[in-house]
Order: sequence, then structure tokens, then C-alpha cells
Amino acid sequence: MSEEVRRIVTAAHMFRGSRDFFLAYEVLGAFMQSPEAREGRAPNPIQSQATCAALALELALKARIVLDGGDPPSKGPDGHKYVAMFGLLSRAAQEDIVRPLLLDGAAASVEGLAKVLAEFEGTFQKWRYMHEHREVAFHEGNMVAVVQAVYESLVRLRPDFGPWPGVIVDPDRPVRWHITPRP
Repeated sequence: MSEEVRRIVTAAHMFRGSRDFFLAYEVLGAFMQSPEAREGRAPNPIQSQATCAALALELALKARIVLDGGDPPSKGPDGHKYVAMFGLLSRAAQEDIVRPLLLDGAAASVEGLAKVLAEFEGTFQKWRYMHEHREVAFHEGNMVAVVQAVYESLVRLRPDFGPWPGVIVDPDRPVRWHITPRP
């Protein structure tokens, strides 16, 4: 197998994992909207939902790094650092990801997205072991917007990766994803 084919296959597996975690995030979100969950008669799986969203973002970024010709971090705490992963991408790949994002109502920049990604740092670690942390934040709307932007970037690069209704938008019908930085 050539190096190029190996990279495409690896990225495809990462993307599939990301998509699976994102679908799990969406299923958990739908469950949380059920009357039972809203009325407190069923568990609120926010811990699992946040963890799934964090893993979806991580694997999507890693897939984009692989398709960009890089090697994503795979082990240890560096394997979960969104800003570091985003920094491994070429400037062209970073700009491709930023393209559909609006930050505070204006076109996002690479630097602006890096700041938003910094807000997500530790989401996976803190939410999977929530009992070990006093303060946890889940920037859900922003994280979903960034996941969708990375997915769009992946599908533009590899049309055979999508679209997947409900998960990945048709690249021929782009969407602007809104992110709002925390004060």
C-alpha cells in the first residue's frame, strides 16, 4: 500500500470514529430533550455527551492533520490538545477550516479559532472524570460549530467522506457556523 493510500485509509478511519462520536453526541442530546429527562425522571447524560463531542472534535482534527500530510499526536495528554493539533496543520488547511465560521458575527480568523479552541482544552479529560474536577465547562455550541467546520473541510478535500445527512453538510450548500468567545 502506498503512503498516500495509507494516509487516506487512516484518515477515513479517524473520520468514521469522529462521526460515530458525533452521532452519539446527537443521540444523547435528543434523549436529554425527552420529557422524562427534562422532568428529572431519567438521567441527564451531559457527561457522556460532552465527552463524545470532545472526541468527535479530536478525531476530526487528527483526520485533517493526516490528510494534510502530518502526523497527529496519538498518546498522552498531547493527543487531546486542540490548539496543538490545529497548529500542526498547514496555514492553508487552517484557513479551510475557518472558512465557514463566524466569530462574534464576523468572519473568523485562524488566530480567532485558535483562541476558541483554547477554551475547549481539557474538555475530554475533565468531563470523562468529572468527579475529579471542581470546575468543568462544556462550550457545546462552539464545539459543535468547529466540529462541523472541520467536517466540511474534510469533505471538501475528500468528497467520498460525505455528506452524511444530520452530521455533515453538503459542501455544495455551505453553512456559516456561529461561534461566540467567552468574555
